[in-house]
Amino acid sequence: MPSNGKWLRTSFFLLLIALAIVLVVFIFRSPSDTKEVSITTLLTDIKTDMNHGRQDTLTVSNDHITLTRGGPDIPEEVTNINDTFDITNNESKKAKTQGSLARNKEAAHSCQRSDIT
Repeated sequence: MPSNGKWLRTSFFLLLIALAIVLVVFIFRSPSDTKEVSITTLLTDIKTDMNHGRQDTLTVSNDHITLTRGGPDIPEEVTNINDTFDITNNESKKAKTQGSLARNKEAAHSCQRSDIT
């Protein structure tokens, strides 16, 4: 029986040491250096970093994009995305739409001319 008491004291002591280590890790860990930004800000910061020769890391997941910037002491930036997120160039869409409208007008105009003759 004396070994059971010793085992209990040793287990209790080891448990206290493990809790102390966990407590120290949680107290002294660095706070999260992540700030939430818009996609426009994220892209602007990438362009700025490229102009300054800094290498950034862009991580894309299902619901957010994270930018880890290449400079010292710069927080990570996160932007949320959803199912309607569209990365296509709006100018490209406008040009395609305008080109399609122009073709439709030309087709309608040629049909009118062929009906006359």
